[in-house]
Amino acid sequence: MSYDQSWMTADRHYSLDYETFTKRELFPHERKTNWKGEIIRMPWSTARLENEYAALEYIAANTEIPVPEVLSFEKIDGSYHLVVERLWATPLSQLEENRAEALENIKTFINTVVLPQLAQLRSNKLGNLNGVVIPLIALRTRTLDHGGHLKPRHNILIDPDTLQVDAIIDWEYPGFYPPEFEAPLWTKSCRESDYHNIDAEKIESLTKFLDKTPGMHQQAGI
Repeated sequence: MSYDQSWMTADRHYSLDYETFTKRELFPHERKTNWKGEIIRMPWSTARLENEYAALEYIAANTEIPVPEVLSFEKIDGSYHLVVERLWATPLSQLEENRAEALENIKTFINTVVLPQLAQLRSNKLGNLNGVVIPLIALRTRTLDHGGHLKPRHNILIDPDTLQVDAIIDWEYPGFYPPEFEAPLWTKSCRESDYHNIDAEKIESLTKFLDKTPGMHQQAGI
């Protein structure tokens, strides 16, 4: 049986072996081009990966929230590589049995462990851990949050035997924002018709909040 896997998205290359999981930026030759032949680069691609590295280290050092251990973070041939330990738990999105029980356990864990511990981590500056304000996928006092990422069920790993949370992954977007920015997107599958309606009534006010943030428009071109 081979434990090695690899795949690509619009701005990331992912690979797994028996012990590690690697997420890296795409090399120029791997990127798609537009109709002019110009390389397409996703917004804040480098900043997001740098933020994930900083967030994983910060969360591990300051909370009891389970996250993957960082093994290395380095720039190789012009592209950042983040290497963490491989976790063998099951993403909630792939859990086929006892999902209702697992969801109740997740709800308890997030409300009693994750959110309270993140709320204790404070900063007098708005933005991610490197000081960049990255528009969140879900439009938090300035407390640390997961960037709306207590969301997509594939970011919450479950022990299939105990149905308890084993780890929370994919920390590209977290930062210090008002609490309103954290949406419970994990409560529904992204395939459900009303998934995008979760906290939709907040989007306009949160967008206005970001529009008033100093440097927001200048950073939009990063």
